[in-house]
Amino acid sequence: MLLDCLKVFVVAMLPVVELRGAIPYALTLDIPLYIAFPIAILGNMFPVPFILLFFDKAKVWFKDFPVIGKIFAWVDKKAAAKAAGVKTFEFWAIVTFVAIPLPGTGAWTGSVVATALGMKLRKSIPACVIGVLIAGIIVSLVSYGLWGAIVALFG
Repeated sequence: MLLDCLKVFVVAMLPVVELRGAIPYALTLDIPLYIAFPIAILGNMFPVPFILLFFDKAKVWFKDFPVIGKIFAWVDKKAAAKAAGVKTFEFWAIVTFVAIPLPGTGAWTGSVVATALGMKLRKSIPACVIGVLIAGIIVSLVSYGLWGAIVALFG
């Protein structure tokens, strides 16, 4: 069981997959939701502070590397495009963006967008946490079913 929980944690850390894949994966491993949910949340949030602290630095460090530099430039361009229209409501925009459990949204991209907006850690981390919790609830309801999720979390 411990190894399966570690697998769920690692899957939740992966970009694009995040907890959208980790919670259904936990279901396939027969991990109860009351165990899978916090593990997926923690796994999904684990890279966020590092992204918020080091994305801009990494962008500068890797700009001269042909492949990696192009990837960073592409990600930065996409994030800047998403950031442009949300500056006024940046906190709630990040919460909403991270909460939508679709590919291309989530904590990784939300963190990069928060960096592009110049949000401070004290504002961007809570926005990502709230968004990840909402996404986790949505994915749990879809994966475990409404009644199954309610029983698993509160029963």
